[in-house]
Amino acid sequence: MLVLTARRNLLALAWYDAPRPGHLLEVLRVVTDIHRTHGSHGLLDVVVRGTPRFPEEVRAEGGRLVRETAPWNGPTAHVIEVEGFAGTATRMFLSTMLLLGRGRTALTRVYGAPREACAWLAPALSRPGCEWTEGELEGVYRALKSIEPRAAR
Repeated sequence: MLVLTARRNLLALAWYDAPRPGHLLEVLRVVTDIHRTHGSHGLLDVVVRGTPRFPEEVRAEGGRLVRETAPWNGPTAHVIEVEGFAGTATRMFLSTMLLLGRGRTALTRVYGAPREACAWLAPALSRPGCEWTEGELEGVYRALKSIEPRAAR
């Protein structure tokens, strides 16, 4: 299950299971809309839990997402809350997607806790007329996590 919310030039995602076919295309659609509206944008990507299954279709969608958004060069903070094998597998999947996007690694960080992610993301995401503070981003994180995940219709 996936929960997403958009605020100004930020897309925040919470994953409660591994992406299924179509999830990453929906993320691409939303981030494209944000980019059209705001120009520069960022992503707060939180992996809460889930079984790491990444079938070929999902890997292809991930590659497309990274390739199509890489030229926009928006900052991305991944927060991996899941531990153990699932966390390791998730980090491996992210590493693969980042390699496909070549060049975005300077604006992409992986964290184990939201506070550090928000501290890095706030100045990276801010621009004149659209400033972010660490506290605001932590508020987005809390709001995102307060949304009850439910299966898509």
